[in-house]
Amino acid sequence: GDTIDELLHDPDIVPVEAPLNANVWKMEVKESDALEDGQVVCILEAMKLMNEITTDHAGVVSRILVENGELVSLGQELFWIEP
Repeated sequence: GDTIDELLHDPDIVPVEAPLNANVWKMEVKESDALEDGQVVCILEAMKLMNEITTDHAGVVSRILVENGELVSLGQELFWIEP
């Protein structure tokens, strides 16, 4: 199996990062889901405003790194996508 270190350095993996400090409000995808470019992957809530987080890459969700209700920071990785 892959170690986390190998996955972190896999050049094919595209991380989806949080664009702001927020709470994870709702996951819109699960691991192994196929994604289209521009698809909403999750909704983050900050100061009562809902922010749809989309992906710029088509591919498959290889790992979800956060869960509903979790507080995330700007730049924190939320998902990994494999092409």
